[in-house]
Amino acid sequence: MEALADGEALRIPLEGMNIPLANLRSAVARAMTSRGVKIGTSSDGDCLFVWRKTASTTRYERKRRK
Repeated sequence: MEALADGEALRIPLEGMNIPLANLRSAVARAMTSRGVKIGTSSDGDCLFVWRKTASTTRYERKRRK
């Protein structure tokens, strides 16, 4: 993850995974948080996409309702 350039995402195929998407997303988030890396995630049903959150990537992230 640390080697990815700004705006670049890691693509994790979900086919053949024996764990649910929510558990995979949670595990990746916990691992990166413990390393001090803020990440964003998204899924299209076939793959999980993970990227480092930076000032230049925030415009692509979903705005959460308050």
